[in-house]
Amino acid sequence: MARLPKYKKDRGGEPVLIGKCMKVALDKLGVEEKFAGSRVLVKWEDIVGKNISDNTKPVGVTDGVLTVNVANSVWLMELSRFYKNEILKKIKYELKDSSIKDIFFKLGEI
Repeated sequence: MARLPKYKKDRGGEPVLIGKCMKVALDKLGVEEKFAGSRVLVKWEDIVGKNISDNTKPVGVTDGVLTVNVANSVWLMELSRFYKNEILKKIKYELKDSSIKDIFFKLGEI
């Protein structure tokens, strides 16, 4: 039977809070970005309002870019040209989140 190594009492450093260790591990796994994406999905209508929400659907976040399906080319142009920066500001304000850096609007299923 294999023996477990003895715990070394003197690790040569100060204790580290478990929360700090977890944050580092979760950051390496990209968990925060995944949660940001799911929070945007849940709060999308609150962020953009009913009119925009009825014509769009957020589909995910990759590398800080939120992808949003849009009902038609008119909405695509309006959102891309005139509303993208405002929506980004609202996301950061509503979700207290800065992990979403850009929005990519594309024609797609709503």
